[in-house]
Amino acid sequence: MKLTFKLILVIFAILFLFFLGYEWWRSYPKLILPVPMEAKSQAEKIDSILISTLNQYQLSGLSVGLVKNSEVNYIHSIGYAFLEKKDSLTAKSGINIASLSKIFTALLIARQFSERGITLSNSLNELSPDLVRKYPRLDKLTLRELLSHQSGLRDRKSIASFLNLNKKSDLKTYVEKELSRKKVYSDSKDKTYADLNFELLGYLLEEVSGRPFDELMNDFLSNELGMMQSYFLKSEKDTLPPIQGYQKTWIWKRFKENSFRSPVTPYPSSGMISTAEDLTKALIQLSRGSLGRLQPELEWLNNLNNNEIAGFQLIPLEEKVYLGHFGAQNGFSALLVVDPENGEGLVILSNTRDEREFRITLAKQLIPFLKKKH
Repeated sequence: MKLTFKLILVIFAILFLFFLGYEWWRSYPKLILPVPMEAKSQAEKIDSILISTLNQYQLSGLSVGLVKNSEVNYIHSIGYAFLEKKDSLTAKSGINIASLSKIFTALLIARQFSERGITLSNSLNELSPDLVRKYPRLDKLTLRELLSHQSGLRDRKSIASFLNLNKKSDLKTYVEKELSRKKVYSDSKDKTYADLNFELLGYLLEEVSGRPFDELMNDFLSNELGMMQSYFLKSEKDTLPPIQGYQKTWIWKRFKENSFRSPVTPYPSSGMISTAEDLTKALIQLSRGSLGRLQPELEWLNNLNNNEIAGFQLIPLEEKVYLGHFGAQNGFSALLVVDPENGEGLVILSNTRDEREFRITLAKQLIPFLKKKH
């Protein structure tokens, strides 16, 4: 008996050592960039903050854009897009912005539906009676409830999806498959964040317009917002991200690859690829409020019940609440906040999983630069 126990311990020890070696072998060393000794200009001071953030939170890459008085005030990137090749991350590097995608899905919904006389109060039964007949529990749900995550729908994660064993499908097939699951529905209308709300919105948009979601969205991004480097993945072949995502390993706390994999293409809730340069263009329009090109869309999304803008999150920073959204998917992290009244906002992108809330900490350090007169 003692011999068997010792043998088991030896086997576990060997397996653990093998795991340590494998984790080290498949990982990359942490980045430590030199912090400038003296920073005089605003740009130099922000550069120093970014470098310190990258070092402290062990990030592989970091991009930041600031908009002040509805103009680009600062934009810069540090670190690497690919650690193996040491390709530098730039403001033009395409990165998966995860749930920041919801902002642009909401704006597109506003554009397309407002042109057709559809409002936030319209029900799903009015928009797609065939879908409601097939799934009666959708009856009386409104666009406002979907956009505000108050529909009662829930994301259901299976073991297969956790292990990434599910086959990818088109938007229509994916939405109808999810709606057929019993556990996806809840009797409560309390606010519960669920990606399925936005997948369903994309489905409805295709039904109403008769055009593919990605076609409508990519036209909107390029032609209306001038975001020429931004797009939604539209096929299974478009699965590799323009840059690599990373997260820390368990033991060594080095970098390991963590690529983004979408369960459906196009992916209205989280499937957008964009750049720091393009997102500052969107920030400029959002920060202009009633003077911006997105004013009609923001008016349509205005939720008069609680002064929220449907499709946006309320994000408190430095004793003030901003409109915006967080994004986190696999090895990618993002944050966008905007204040239309004062013409300011910022965007933070990283190809590293945020495990210690660096986005909030960094945003709080950057907000004061938007307040300074010089």
